[in-house]
Amino acid sequence: MKTGRRTDFSKSNNSGFTLIELVVIAAIIFVLTGMIAINVTPMFTQSVRSSAEDLQQLLADTRTAAYARDNGSDSTYLEISVADNGRIKATEYVNDNAVTPYTNGENDYKYLGNYKETLVAKKRTSTSTSTSSSGSVTSSDSEIGSIGTGQNLYIAFEKGTGEVYCFTLAKDWADAKNATKFNDGVVSDAVITLQGNGSTFEVTVDGVTGRSKYTRIY
Repeated sequence: MKTGRRTDFSKSNNSGFTLIELVVIAAIIFVLTGMIAINVTPMFTQSVRSSAEDLQQLLADTRTAAYARDNGSDSTYLEISVADNGRIKATEYVNDNAVTPYTNGENDYKYLGNYKETLVAKKRTSTSTSTSSSGSVTSSDSEIGSIGTGQNLYIAFEKGTGEVYCFTLAKDWADAKNATKFNDGVVSDAVITLQGNGSTFEVTVDGVTGRSKYTRIY
């Protein structure tokens, strides 16, 4: 009967996807996933880069401010900590007062980047080896630690020279400034690593001159 034929035809149309249809759907999903990854990855990379740029500028400003002040009686330093929302914040202090040009609606500190990131502080010591034919320089890192709850990273510079004299983790500036002088014994560079969503940047501060720069390492 015609009715039976219609029923058989209807069943055959609802039997499921063909192999070709499944391949096409998988290809579409693959292309869309790739497009999302291409657009999202640079966004996160740019955020970490922005953090490194901001931090490098803050370090330069703090070093400049320290030139005209006696670090024995005045307090010129940069405090880096983690906000309640998990983002990294930085505040420049002069005479224990926050420098207000960095105010962005959140008291007197500046967020680094737009997302949560990880910060690790390290000392980098370079050793020169020379032979009769050539010389080479090797570097070794010693980790100071990463900032977390109850700990801040403090960075300060010598008056007149810009040399790093404080680069340490402490609960507050009173504890930080009493720490061992940064370059005691061996001259080292201060290194701050910023990492987020698979992208890593390093901000390096020359231990002798205090000049800073940033580099993408991953």
